[in-house]
Amino acid sequence: MTFSFHEGAVEIMLTLLQSALESKDGRCRGYTTSEIAEGLALIATCEKNKNKIFESGAIPNCEVLMKSKDSRNRLFATKVVWQLAFNRTIREKLEANSALMELLDRLSKDTDKEVCNSARGALWVIQKQEKEEAKQHTAVTVPCGHIMISYQWNSQKTMLKVNRALQDAGIKVWMDVEQMAGSTLQAMAEAVEKASVVLIGVSAKYKDSPNCRTEAEYTFELRKEIIPLMMEQNYKPDGWLGALLGAKLWIDFSKHCNFEESIKQLIRDINSCTPMLKEVAVCNKEYDGSLMHQLQQLRKEAPEFFYASLRRDLAFTSLNEILQFLRALDKMDSV
Repeated sequence: MTFSFHEGAVEIMLTLLQSALESKDGRCRGYTTSEIAEGLALIATCEKNKNKIFESGAIPNCEVLMKSKDSRNRLFATKVVWQLAFNRTIREKLEANSALMELLDRLSKDTDKEVCNSARGALWVIQKQEKEEAKQHTAVTVPCGHIMISYQWNSQKTMLKVNRALQDAGIKVWMDVEQMAGSTLQAMAEAVEKASVVLIGVSAKYKDSPNCRTEAEYTFELRKEIIPLMMEQNYKPDGWLGALLGAKLWIDFSKHCNFEESIKQLIRDINSCTPMLKEVAVCNKEYDGSLMHQLQQLRKEAPEFFYASLRRDLAFTSLNEILQFLRALDKMDSV
């Protein structure tokens, strides 16, 4: 087998995969079908490769691999599909492919945990995200929720330190410590939906992970407040991650950072977000006109109890938060 000079990586990978599938030993040029599929899944992380991979006929080959007895074939074939599903146009075509959707559904119950995770992730992006995109214009941030930590597995050690430091500061945190898998994608979705702020552990591996992208894009769809934490020194967010973060300023949590200073900055940034979110609570259905009047009466008649309640029941942690809440309370009372 020879390749012409002008052929690109996508064409070469797909030619190798087709030849390996047709060979008796499942190899081409020494590479197994699973190794080639793994490489294809990797180059599928690049946005500009997605259309070329799909249009070059990768899906039929993936379907063959998804029926394989070899779990690694099934795993990397579903990972290719998962990566391609982040493209809206391709996603619609994947959903219209009934044979592919049946395969993904079957593999979502696979005995191999990684295969199960990958298939469920692909299904979630294809089916769930489409529904959420339709609702994004009416999405409402849940006030006074937790802080969610979204990270790639290699950053877990640092993120566990961040988690502990935030909890020591009295901040409620949600963090997956068992590596979010397919069976708990719904738990991830609910964690995002109920979050006030989402911390994203920025790194090249985060950008390449379909799990992380699923979390991050769902966070963006629901218009949640995002604080980027830089996990990798000298890394500049690019591709979909760079577009999602835009010009947001990140906090350094890379290997050589001053961890204590970074935590202090993170807590300041979280506190700067939460007063605005807590003001929303005043307008929440929990506080009707009668209760608003009672709050103001309590403020006048029992100020010590009133201010103690703000700290205890609404979890205010600073004078700035209390002052902003009082301002919102006065505005609502004057309406």
